[in-house]
Parts: sequence; C-alpha cells; structure tokens
Amino acid sequence: MPRTYRGKKMTLIAVMFACLLLGGIAFAAGQAGGGNLVEWDASSATGGWETWAPRDEIAPEMKAGESTLLMSGRGLKYCSGAWRRKVTGLSQGEALDFRAVCRVSPDVSVLESIVVRLAWSGEDLRVDVTPDYARGFKQIGEGTWEITHQFIVPLGVEGANLELHLRWAPNAKVTWEDVSLTKGVKKPHRKVRVATIYWRNKQTTTIANNLKHFLALVDEAGKMDPDVILLTEYFKTIGAGDERAKFPEEVPGGPLFHTMAEKAKKYDTYIIYGDMVREEPYLSNAAVIVGRDGSLAGMYRKVQLTVGGSLGTRPGDSLPVFDLDFGRIGCLICHDTTFPDPARVLGVKGAEIVFVPIWGGETETMCVRAWENSYWWVVAGFDLPSMIINPRGKICASTWKDHGTGVAFYEIDLDKQFRQDYLGDWKNAVWKQRRPALYEDLSREMP
Repeated sequence: MPRTYRGKKMTLIAVMFACLLLGGIAFAAGQAGGGNLVEWDASSATGGWETWAPRDEIAPEMKAGESTLLMSGRGLKYCSGAWRRKVTGLSQGEALDFRAVCRVSPDVSVLESIVVRLAWSGEDLRVDVTPDYARGFKQIGEGTWEITHQFIVPLGVEGANLELHLRWAPNAKVTWEDVSLTKGVKKPHRKVRVATIYWRNKQTTTIANNLKHFLALVDEAGKMDPDVILLTEYFKTIGAGDERAKFPEEVPGGPLFHTMAEKAKKYDTYIIYGDMVREEPYLSNAAVIVGRDGSLAGMYRKVQLTVGGSLGTRPGDSLPVFDLDFGRIGCLICHDTTFPDPARVLGVKGAEIVFVPIWGGETETMCVRAWENSYWWVVAGFDLPSMIINPRGKICASTWKDHGTGVAFYEIDLDKQFRQDYLGDWKNAVWKQRRPALYEDLSREMP
C-alpha cells in the first residue's frame, strides 16, 4: 500500500483514519470556501461561462445545454477554442480540486484535443507561473472520461481562468458535465529516502573483496533509515577479471539474493542491485529489486546490449514499471541510458523515479534524461559518480572516487513541483503537450 508520508510501521487502521480525517477537513474547507467555485449560474444562459477562441475563424461551435457545455469542431481541422470561467480570491499555496465528466465522439484524441487548464492571473506574476494542466484522465465508459486534478496556487497569483479546451478535432462533438473546482486540502507529500553506493578497488579485485566492501557500505546506508538502497551494475563481479563470467546466480534462489534479502529485512528497505542472472539456458544482465520483507519485488533485464560486450547475455524484451509502497519506479542499466527511448517509455508509463545501475557514462546524459522526462534519476556508478538527480536535471547528492564517503543520500519529495521560466510546472506540461501520433516513425527500422 503506497505511503502518503514517512512512517514504515504505519498500520492499515492509521491510514484509514488519516484518509477519513483529511476527507473531512477537505469537505469542511470546501464548504468554508463557498463550495464549487464554478457552480452553474442558473440566471445566465451559459451558466456563467463565456466562450473564447484565439481567432474567430478557427473557433469551435459552442453552446450551452441544461447544466452542460457543448462543443463541436465545425469541420475545422485545427479548430481551437474554450469555455472559460473566471475564479477570484486565490492565495498562494491553496489547493484547488478540479473534477469534470467529458463525453467525446469517436476518433477524438483525448490527449491532444481535450485540454483543461488554469490560466493564472496576478499583478506581477513570475515568468515560471504559466498555465497548469489537468492530468488525471480516467475512462469511465465508452467515450466518457472523468478528469481530475489538484492544482496548487503559485506565488503571486490572485485569480485564474478555468478553461475547457477543444482543439485540432474537426469532427469532434464534446459535452462537459458536472464541472467543479473546490478549495481543498493539499495531498500529503510522499517522501522517499534514497541511498546510492559507490566503491572501486584500485587494482584487479575478487568477488569476495567486492562483497566485503559493498556490503559494508550497505550497512552504512542502512543506518540512514533509507527506503531504497541502490548498487551498481555487476557490483559483485565488477573489476574481478575472469571471475565475472563464472558466477551467474538464479534469482531468487542464489546466495547473493539471499544475502541482500537479509539486509533488506534488517533495514526495512528495498535494495536494488545489478547482477548476472542465470535463466537456463540464458544469462541476463539484470537489476534485481528486493522487497523490504526480503522477497523478490521485481526484476528488469537490460534491453540495450553493446555488440561484443554482452558476454552472451540475452536482451530484455520489456521496459516494466514497478509499484512499490512509496510510488512507481523503473530501472535501466548502463547502455540503456545512451538511448532516449527507454527512458521516455518509463516516463510514459508513469515512473516517478528511475534507478540506474551503471558501469560508466556521461554525467550530462544522466542529467538530461531526468530533465527531459521530469522524474527523479538515481545512479549507482563505477566509472561514473553515484548520484541522485532531480527532475530539473540538478545533482542533489553524489559520491565518487574523489569525493564523498561511498554513500550518497537524499530525501526525495515525489510531489514537489519544479517550475521553469516560461514553461511552468514542466512535469505538468511535458506529458500533456506530447503528440505521440507524430512519433510513430521512432519504432520503424532504419532503411
């Protein structure tokens, strides 16, 4: 069960109580704030809403029904317009809970053509306070979507226009129902305590020596009360010469997995490590996820294998994400990061943190992968620092041969907003502004 705040021993009863309490507070706050800020105004023919379009020539047809807002594309391939409603009296840090039901005709791309956004207003807005998009689209029936989002009012905002957009859908017919925007309570932020490890012998080493030093650093990391400890690719055999190919293990049956399981249970943490895994008749370069209880929580097999450097390992055939008790994660291994596509797939699947056991690479590449997908990126390196990188591509903690203790530690806030000049909340924008129908050529073979 995902945790809403730090507390590994939290019981189910405590979670239920917290949810009920927050729900009650949210209801009271909504009532105190006047309930629905965009409640249908029966005295107005359009319920208090107004129509808007960047140019009359491309405006959709818009009319009001009985407590509903209707839109159609008018046969215009690149139609663009919105129903708009002004909201005033907002203050920094307030939570605004949006919900609506949207019914769309067939062949309408909801991702591209249906947009809900709050366009903030204020006397002196910063350049990073741009409109924010609603991201929670859930299909609840044929052609019917429930759209939800919690907006947090940025600094300097005094009001906003709530906008329900239709764009780029010539044959679309859209009906908006049950539109609400209420003042609520901020959802508790999910904090994740992450440790990543670095160690390197100066000369050729052995498996036994690697295990001695890496496990000692796992113990050091364990003292920091982490939620996750990350070790690098092939950490057991890295630098061990000919031994590297001689000791693949089964998972979860092998001795290394058993050792990691005991450490995970001792420190009540997840452990992610890289190893060569035996899957008869094949070998896999894998990232193994050990659960807090010592069980196998997941395994990822490296998909991008270098020619001549794979030691006969099989390629992975999927890019999975894993729902752990604090959030959704993905894993990549070393050469996977050279390509933008695997990292993007994990973002599309909702990964909030990507863990990367890696032999070597470029620090700049690691930062770009985090920034372009707007998620956290955690590296355990060998010829590269071990580091924790935020969704803006900034290194928050690192350790390497010339600095640090061998353990880099940072408490990640999965719900923190990272606003950028002229782009606003990049995570909010990047996933809404994608146009995947245009990217189909990425999956084609080269001619």
